Amino acid sequence: MAHRTTFSILLTCSLLTMLITPRVVSQNVVTSTEVSVTSLTSTMYSTVQTSSLLSQPVHYNLTPSDYDSRTGTFKLSFTESTNTGFIGDFEDYPCLFYDYFLLNATSGHTIHSHFQLSMVGRAITFLILNPQQFWGFEHSNCGWGLASSMLHVYAPSSDFDWVVPASGQYALIFATSVFYSGQVYYSAQDYYSVVQSQTSTSTFTSVFGIPYVALSTPATTQPISSSLGSENEAFSWIPIILILGVGLGIALVLRRRR
Repeated sequence: MAHRTTFSILLTCSLLTMLITPRVVSQNVVTSTEVSVTSLTSTMYSTVQTSSLLSQPVHYNLTPSDYDSRTGTFKLSFTESTNTGFIGDFEDYPCLFYDYFLLNATSGHTIHSHFQLSMVGRAITFLILNPQQFWGFEHSNCGWGLASSMLHVYAPSSDFDWVVPASGQYALIFATSVFYSGQVYYSAQDYYSVVQSQTSTSTFTSVFGIPYVALSTPATTQPISSSLGSENEAFSWIPIILILGVGLGIALVLRRRR
C-alpha cells in the first residue's frame, strides 16, 4: 500500500513538473529597410525661327516684241504721234517712243533692277505704274497727262530697288520723247524673305529613391535556443527537486505511521 502511495505521489510530481516547468518561446520581428523608386519625366519644347533671303529672276506676263531673254536687250517698238494744232498743219509728228513689261508682283518683295542704254550720251525715262496709272499713260497725249507713278527714274543707266507695296500687276515702262534707235538692256531680280520655324523637343527623366522601414512577423514561433538556454534549463530543475523532496517526505511520514 505504501508503494502504491509513493508511486502516486511521484506520478503527481512528474505531472506537476511538466506544468510548472517554464517554456520560453521566441517571436522574431524582422526589420528591413526598403527603397521606393519614383521617376519624374519633364519635356521641354523650344521653337527657333530663322529668316532666309532668297531671290529669283522676275517672271514677266508680257515683254517687248523683240526682247531677248538671254541678253536682256530690246528696242523701243511703240511710237505716238500728234498734230501740231496749227492751221493748215495736218501732219502728225512723233512725240513719244516707248515699250513696256507687265508682271505680277508680290507684296513685300523687293525688285532690284538695272538698265543701261547702248547709245552713249542718251538718257531714258523708266516708270513703274499700277493698272490705273498705266491706263492713264496709254490714254494721254504723248504721256503728258501722266500725273503720278510708283517709281520714276531718268538716267542713261541706273541700279535701284523697289519694294512692292501691294500684290498685283504692274507695268515697267521705258519711254523717251526723242527718237531712240539703240538697244536697251534691262535685268531684274526678285528678292524675298522666307521665315522657317523649327521645333525641338528635350526630355529629361529624374529618378528619386525614398527609403522606408518595413516590419514583418513570422507566422510560427519556436523555443529560444541561445547561450542563455543552459542557464534557464538549470533553473528549471529547482521546482522538480523541491517536489521530489516533498514527495519523499510525505512517503516517509506515511511509512512511519504504519
